[in-house]
Amino acid sequence: MDKAMPAEAARALAQKIEERQGASLRLTNDSTRQAAHALRLYADLIDQPKAEDMSFKIETWEGGALMEVIARCALLPVALAAFEAAKEHRQSYRLTLRAGCRLIREHGPGVS
Repeated sequence: MDKAMPAEAARALAQKIEERQGASLRLTNDSTRQAAHALRLYADLIDQPKAEDMSFKIETWEGGALMEVIARCALLPVALAAFEAAKEHRQSYRLTLRAGCRLIREHGPGVS
């Protein structure tokens, strides 16, 4: 399996491309800017936390069965806002907001 380029390596390559613009690098100015920008966006993307590393998750349930995890968040305020939004869009389902096995909020049919 191929390993992704580390974020810092992508940023360093973007810097090197910009520094060599017009020297031995044979790209137009526009192509140089686009390549450097794409590498920086890639670096920012791979620096994002992985879904499984995010502490909070919002789940939909039907009966006693988990149907889907609809959101994962790293920060509690973001998770609470996402839970409130989910309540508006998933009114017929039971929703839970959890941190691991700890239940933080619950909403929907059968919830008192």
